[in-house]
Amino acid sequence: MECIKTVKFKIKVSDKSFNDTIAIYNEALSYIISIINDEWNTISTLATVEKQLNFIEKLIHNTKEKQIKVRF
Repeated sequence: MECIKTVKFKIKVSDKSFNDTIAIYNEALSYIISIINDEWNTISTLATVEKQLNFIEKLIHNTKEKQIKVRF
């Protein structure tokens, strides 16, 4: 028989172990937000959220055919 134990651990705001991760997350989020702001006129004309997300993904991810310019 397998025994499984669940432990709850509250992450406190003062916990410094996540500072690097939070900094990377904030930098990546700022990058994506700046691209969305720059392209909002085009994004807002797309008919569905799925089309909007697809368009945004094409702006921020490299493909074989298109290499994006890193903006941050």
